[in-house]
Amino acid sequence: MTKEPYDAGEPSKVQKGKQKARNRRDVEVDGLRQILATRHGREFIWDIIVEAGVYDASFCGEETHRTAFFEGKRDIGLRLIKKVFTADKNVYTLMQHEAEQRENPIGEVETEDA
Repeated sequence: MTKEPYDAGEPSKVQKGKQKARNRRDVEVDGLRQILATRHGREFIWDIIVEAGVYDASFCGEETHRTAFFEGKRDIGLRLIKKVFTADKNVYTLMQHEAEQRENPIGEVETEDA
Protein backbone atom coordinates (compact mmCIF):
# COMPACT_ATOMS: atom_id res chain seq x y z
CA MET A 1 0.00 0.00 0.00
CA THR A 2 1.59 3.28 -1.09
CA LYS A 3 0.73 6.65 0.35
CA GLU A 4 -0.44 9.21 -2.18
CA PRO A 5 1.87 12.26 -2.24
CA TYR A 6 0.60 15.52 -0.76
CA ASP A 7 -0.44 18.04 -3.40
CA ALA A 8 -0.44 21.58 -1.98
CA GLY A 9 -2.20 22.77 -5.12
CA GLU A 10 -5.28 20.63 -4.51
CA PRO A 11 -7.77 22.54 -2.30
CA SER A 12 -9.35 19.41 -0.79
CA LYS A 13 -5.94 18.16 0.40
CA VAL A 14 -5.04 21.58 1.80
CA GLN A 15 -8.36 21.74 3.68
CA LYS A 16 -7.88 18.22 5.02
CA GLY A 17 -4.37 19.15 6.25
CA LYS A 18 -5.68 22.28 7.96
CA GLN A 19 -8.39 20.26 9.70
CA LYS A 20 -5.84 17.72 10.96
CA ALA A 21 -3.71 20.56 12.35
CA ARG A 22 -6.75 22.10 14.08
CA ASN A 23 -7.68 18.73 15.58
CA ARG A 24 -4.12 18.21 16.84
CA ARG A 25 -4.09 21.71 18.38
CA ASP A 26 -7.50 21.13 20.01
CA VAL A 27 -6.26 17.90 21.60
CA GLU A 28 -3.13 19.68 22.88
CA VAL A 29 -5.13 22.59 24.36
CA ASP A 30 -7.60 20.19 25.98
CA GLY A 31 -4.75 18.23 27.56
CA LEU A 32 -3.20 21.42 28.91
CA ARG A 33 -6.58 22.49 30.34
CA GLN A 34 -6.76 19.19 32.21
CA ILE A 35 -3.28 19.75 33.66
CA LEU A 36 -4.11 23.33 34.63
CA ALA A 37 -7.32 22.21 36.35
CA THR A 38 -5.31 20.83 39.29
CA ARG A 39 -3.13 22.71 41.75
CA HIS A 40 -0.30 20.21 41.23
CA GLY A 41 -0.56 20.60 37.47
CA ARG A 42 -0.40 24.39 37.72
CA GLU A 43 2.61 24.14 40.03
CA PHE A 44 4.34 21.82 37.56
CA ILE A 45 3.72 24.20 34.62
CA TRP A 46 4.81 27.22 36.71
CA ASP A 47 8.05 25.47 37.66
CA ILE A 48 8.82 24.81 33.98
CA ILE A 49 8.20 28.48 33.16
CA VAL A 50 10.51 29.61 35.96
CA GLU A 51 13.20 27.04 35.05
CA ALA A 52 13.07 28.29 31.47
CA GLY A 53 14.34 31.63 32.74
CA VAL A 54 11.45 33.66 31.40
CA TYR A 55 11.89 36.19 34.20
CA ASP A 56 15.70 36.27 34.04
CA ALA A 57 18.09 38.19 31.83
CA SER A 58 19.70 35.92 29.27
CA PHE A 59 22.50 38.21 28.11
CA CYS A 60 25.96 36.87 29.00
CA GLY A 61 28.22 39.60 27.67
CA GLU A 62 30.73 38.37 25.14
CA GLU A 63 29.75 34.73 25.69
CA THR A 64 27.29 34.74 22.82
CA HIS A 65 26.90 30.96 22.84
CA ARG A 66 25.64 31.11 26.44
CA THR A 67 23.28 33.97 25.57
CA ALA A 68 21.90 31.93 22.68
CA PHE A 69 21.44 28.90 24.94
CA PHE A 70 19.57 30.92 27.58
CA GLU A 71 17.47 32.62 24.91
CA GLY A 72 16.50 29.18 23.58
CA LYS A 73 15.37 28.10 27.05
CA ARG A 74 13.52 31.37 27.49
CA ASP A 75 11.76 30.93 24.15
CA ILE A 76 10.41 27.55 25.28
CA GLY A 77 9.03 29.19 28.42
CA LEU A 78 7.42 31.99 26.43
CA ARG A 79 5.80 29.46 24.10
CA LEU A 80 4.45 27.60 27.11
CA ILE A 81 3.00 30.83 28.53
CA LYS A 82 1.29 31.47 25.19
CA LYS A 83 -0.21 27.97 25.29
CA VAL A 84 -1.36 28.52 28.88
CA PHE A 85 -3.17 31.71 27.83
CA THR A 86 -4.74 29.85 24.90
CA ALA A 87 -6.01 27.13 27.23
CA ASP A 88 -7.30 29.51 29.93
CA LYS A 89 -6.65 33.25 29.92
CA ASN A 90 -7.26 33.54 33.69
CA VAL A 91 -5.15 30.67 35.01
CA TYR A 92 -1.78 32.43 34.65
CA THR A 93 -2.73 34.93 37.36
CA LEU A 94 -3.89 32.05 39.55
CA MET A 95 -0.56 30.25 39.05
CA GLN A 96 1.29 33.45 39.96
CA HIS A 97 -0.77 33.82 43.14
CA GLU A 98 -0.24 30.18 44.11
CA ALA A 99 3.52 30.53 43.55
CA GLU A 100 3.60 33.57 45.83
CA GLN A 101 1.73 31.59 48.49
CA ARG A 102 4.29 28.76 48.25
CA GLU A 103 7.14 31.24 48.65
CA ASN A 104 5.53 33.19 51.50
CA PRO A 105 3.05 31.03 53.42
CA ILE A 106 0.49 32.82 55.59
CA GLY A 107 1.83 33.54 59.06
CA GLU A 108 5.42 33.77 57.88
CA VAL A 109 6.74 37.27 58.47
CA GLU A 110 9.60 38.61 56.43
CA THR A 111 12.13 40.56 58.45
CA GLU A 112 14.98 42.75 57.40
CA ASP A 113 18.30 42.23 59.08
CA ALA A 114 19.91 45.51 60.13
